[in-house]
Amino acid sequence: MQNLKELALDGPSKYWSEAPTSRRRKATLAGSPDRGEESNNAMASQRKRVERGRGAGNGHDGNAELSIWEGCQDTMKSMLQLVARMEEGKKEILLMEAGFKEREILGDPPSVLEIDSLSSLQREQVKLSEQILAAGKTGDTPLIERLKVLRGLQSHNEGASAEPSRRGGASREKSSMDLDVASESPAPSPMVVDKPSRKNRDLATASRSSQPPKETTTSKDAPSSTPSYEIDAKGKVTFNLRAEVAFRPRPQDPNVETEWIQGVVVKIIGEGKSRRYDVQDPEPDEVTNRPGAVHKTSAARMVPIPDLGQTLPDYPQGKAVLARYPDTTTFYKAEVVAMNGKLVKLRFEGEEDEQVTMEVDRRFVLDHRGDNKG
Repeated sequence: MQNLKELALDGPSKYWSEAPTSRRRKATLAGSPDRGEESNNAMASQRKRVERGRGAGNGHDGNAELSIWEGCQDTMKSMLQLVARMEEGKKEILLMEAGFKEREILGDPPSVLEIDSLSSLQREQVKLSEQILAAGKTGDTPLIERLKVLRGLQSHNEGASAEPSRRGGASREKSSMDLDVASESPAPSPMVVDKPSRKNRDLATASRSSQPPKETTTSKDAPSSTPSYEIDAKGKVTFNLRAEVAFRPRPQDPNVETEWIQGVVVKIIGEGKSRRYDVQDPEPDEVTNRPGAVHKTSAARMVPIPDLGQTLPDYPQGKAVLARYPDTTTFYKAEVVAMNGKLVKLRFEGEEDEQVTMEVDRRFVLDHRGDNKG
């Protein structure tokens, strides 16, 4: 009951911040003038992931969240009124019981009518308790489930407030890569914690948040002096622990093409052509906020993201690249329009308006064709 009072007093700020609330595909591009209106084709639907809510100018989605919170408040106010009645009844019962005890000591036991009155108060307490439980389950969704949704939104907002810095990273000097083409492991992907990944996740339509991958505790950190990846004389790439990569997870449905998403190498298995990697999805579970799923994959489905602090060559105009779509951790094919210092102006493949361009940190514009074979 005390937690219920705290929830009512804390207000909506406990469940979301003024920062943008979500970067999932449920969001629309309304209120984002630099992206234009999206079409209904597959690529456009995948891109509906820009930050929404009051902080991002999407008032509709922000109002929807506010509506959820207001509904929770109404329910909790009704429950608190019942709790207050229970507290009053409890005090009255304690006073009556104390009085009866004193009278029994003095040889003046309570009458049958007085005992019936006490029993009536106790029955009223039971009814109030049942009413409180019923109030929490009113509506289409129980109160506790609505609060879980808001807690999940709050967690995403906190991640959105920690935008990655726009520092220029560095890339390898080679214009293309000859990656190890060994097939990836078909073994199921474990979680970092003993918890299955979010239900019914469709990677062809799932979104990615813009927050950087979180620290993991599944492996020892590599020394800071160790590069995240190495390229041998033949141009083959070997990834090290903690390497940031763009990777293409193995699809659950062979008929569905998965996306390139940002991840971090958390485990290395084997050596040479049999070398495999555990790569963690940076996006946490949308409800529990637990760490994202870990996927078993091979170098054939991975592209290194340049380490911070390296120098990058400029891309020529018209260069085909694989770039991270703004406000997400999903990579798409794009064409270089122009260089702008540490940013690259791009035209993403599949945009309805071909004149729409976006600027992306050079570190997340990869010299890769965007297919599985590199």
